[in-house]
Amino acid sequence: MNGEGEDASKVIHVKFIKKLDAPFKVLVTSFVIPSSVTRLGLSSIVNSLLTLEKPELFDFLIDGELIRMSLEQFLDAKGISGEMTLEIEYIRVVASKVKIPVH
Repeated sequence: MNGEGEDASKVIHVKFIKKLDAPFKVLVTSFVIPSSVTRLGLSSIVNSLLTLEKPELFDFLIDGELIRMSLEQFLDAKGISGEMTLEIEYIRVVASKVKIPVH
């Protein structure tokens, strides 16, 4: 391989974990996802695994730290190997960061 296009095809094995009960609990099994996925992409994946009437926005943690960038960037910044199955905890977003205008 010449290295071209390798970044686009990087994948990570992940396992989503949740400490709350149904309906927000997914089956604990590992998945292969692109390393370029961000919080919104992770939320889409979890929503596709849950059968909720209305999609939810989730926050994600690895080792208790919020993920605020792509998985690949997060792993690089923290020196975590992407070669093992990562346990990613997901939590419901408690408050929106969007300010609602007051009239």
